[in-house]
Amino acid sequence: REKCATILAPVVQNRIYIRQCDLTDPATWQSRKEQKAHDDDSSHNQNHLTLMDDATCIYICLLPDGIAKIMPYLNKLVADRQTKNKQLEVIASIFQIREWEPVRVEVTSKSGVIKTFLYKF
Repeated sequence: REKCATILAPVVQNRIYIRQCDLTDPATWQSRKEQKAHDDDSSHNQNHLTLMDDATCIYICLLPDGIAKIMPYLNKLVADRQTKNKQLEVIASIFQIREWEPVRVEVTSKSGVIKTFLYKF
């Protein structure tokens, strides 16, 4: 976030929230409503951003087994966004998401082996 402060205007910084998390952890995929139901603390922040409710772009760097493990969550997220007519981008590094068709593939190494796959919904 500190690096963003040096190159982005404050109005843009306030609209960006980058979160690093374990996508294979089911708790990561809880909606705000699900988190509130499991939260014993009455001071829970209603404005807390969640992956299921607020993410506009997800960057995935997982092996194929990890991608397969999170596919039910990703499919649920995509279906939810399409129902609400909200956009979502998913970027997969190195390994393609076989169930989906990428809108763009970029080779990110001289060898041509390392690729980045972009999916838009």
